[in-house]
Amino acid sequence: MNTAGRSPRAPLFRSDRSIALAALASGLTVFALDIFSPLQGAVAVLYTSTVLIASWSNRQAATVLAGAGCSLMALAGFWYSHWDAPLGSPAMRLGVALFAIAMITMLSVRHRSARDTLAEQARMLELTHDTVVVRGPDDTILYWNEGAERLYGWTRAEALGRPAQHLLQTVSEGNPMAAVDLAGTWSGEISRVRKDGTRIVLESRWLARRDTLGRETGIFETSADITRQRAEAQARRQSEERYHTIFHAAGLPMLEIDLSGAKAAMAGAAPQDIEGGDGAVIDIELVNRAAAKSVILDANEAAVQLFGVNERADLIGGSLLRFHTPSAEQSLGRLLAALVAGRRDIEEEAQFLTESGALVDVVTRLTLLEDDDSWSRLLMLCIDVTERYRMQRRLAQAQNELTEVNRTTTLGQVAAFIAHELNQPLTAISAFASSGKRWLAREAPGAVEVADCLDKIALSGHRAADVIARVRRLFRKGETEQVDVDMQVLIRETAGLLDRELRESAVTLHLGAATDLPRVTGDRVLLQQVLVNLILNARKAMSIAADSPRDLWIEAARADGMIAVDVIDSGTGLLCDPRQIFEPFFSSREDGMGIGLSISRSIVEQHGGTIEAANRPEGGARFRFSIPVAVQTATA
Repeated sequence: MNTAGRSPRAPLFRSDRSIALAALASGLTVFALDIFSPLQGAVAVLYTSTVLIASWSNRQAATVLAGAGCSLMALAGFWYSHWDAPLGSPAMRLGVALFAIAMITMLSVRHRSARDTLAEQARMLELTHDTVVVRGPDDTILYWNEGAERLYGWTRAEALGRPAQHLLQTVSEGNPMAAVDLAGTWSGEISRVRKDGTRIVLESRWLARRDTLGRETGIFETSADITRQRAEAQARRQSEERYHTIFHAAGLPMLEIDLSGAKAAMAGAAPQDIEGGDGAVIDIELVNRAAAKSVILDANEAAVQLFGVNERADLIGGSLLRFHTPSAEQSLGRLLAALVAGRRDIEEEAQFLTESGALVDVVTRLTLLEDDDSWSRLLMLCIDVTERYRMQRRLAQAQNELTEVNRTTTLGQVAAFIAHELNQPLTAISAFASSGKRWLAREAPGAVEVADCLDKIALSGHRAADVIARVRRLFRKGETEQVDVDMQVLIRETAGLLDRELRESAVTLHLGAATDLPRVTGDRVLLQQVLVNLILNARKAMSIAADSPRDLWIEAARADGMIAVDVIDSGTGLLCDPRQIFEPFFSSREDGMGIGLSISRSIVEQHGGTIEAANRPEGGARFRFSIPVAVQTATA
């Protein structure tokens, strides 16, 4: 509404001016009657009408001012009419008039204050979002605020005068009216019907209204709609019940854990402070402190069986540190680093220690259950893969034994082939040597015959050399599949393939490869076999040193048109000349056959590369093989 150019209280002032004029006219009229009227009664009492008119003003001061003015006019009229005989009945009438004016003024001021208070309370009731309803003794609706209009749908005009129960169809537990009659107040939940027919749930408070004599005059009630909250609470309750049922009925081990203490223990730590870029945990002490702060909130029966305890109570309240192994420390460190990084679902392999001391291999999946970031409720699902890994190890052992048998069989076949092929030239050499010896033993040595025997011996020697060359060509004859190979991917896949063997030997693997390495051309299977041989040799070398750290680094970089791959261990180092270890059937270990490194050299050289080995000054050995970059990559 546009109010420019005039005071916002202008209507109020106009109303006050009208009341002031009416009061002034009333006062002057009574004053005239008091002075000029021949009536002997207490005319001055009529000044009370002037005070009452002034009390209609919006200003309380106007009432006080009117009372004071009327008192002065009553005194003036008395003095004017009775100055010669002020005592007696005229003075008594004046006293009655002044008393009446004072009482009416005081009551008007008090009434005004009460009226202002009630008006303010009425405005507050209209402003509240809750419903405010006043009911009479017969349940008739006497007051209906805007909140009730919005919530129930009926306007004030539609609701006033109607029975509340008939209109709203209130349903409650117990008897609220009996509680109000007994205690004067009641609070609880009720349900009512809106105008559109929908039933809603309300949090309601009823208060008995009483008059000055203490008699009940009705009910004052306030109500707030909690239908949505109740529906959400019901949905949460049903969800919790479903979760609880699934949690305890599932055949997979599940733990509900609280990691809020672990989060506090790692306050300020970044993911890179916990886990290095190669996946190895940097700060084991921090991980152990965090694990000690973990709390198991719940566990199902499958978890009880997995960890070998008697009942769920043996797990609840404990920490994850109870079942830790060195492998579990690494896994938990990676889980915590992922949580710090903001991930909400993490999967990791781990090895736990059961109550009986047995080791179990599990795949753990950690999921945040709450929307907040307090880590107060997480679900840990544990899949027992111990038997699967045991079968895999048995299968791998069987495959190794089969490979050993095949290799022995192949060597036997090769030996038989070589013996068969060399038997004839060796027999010939022996025969010609004996013949030449006989010719030399004669009294007249036959120089020509001896020379012929020597020629035959040389020829047989060449034939034997040809046999060896044929054998070498036979084993180098097979054609390989030449494809583009990404060494970064091949290194990661090989590391994953041997992860179980490395973890069983407590070897910490560090992968480091330069980014955007070009591809090489070669047989992917053979190149992977080179990596497998070098990694397993490093694992065996480190297993000899029982007390030293077992760290294995695999790195790849580009160097002079080649991709150089380094396999570095922290073992005992090379105990012989590095140039000897690539010779066939040479081994520094009692159980070694001396074939793996020889085969690796043949594969690398077949790909146009080189392989070498050396000891490290700080301990351990470094093996490096280099493969040429693919032609199309090198010329790109």
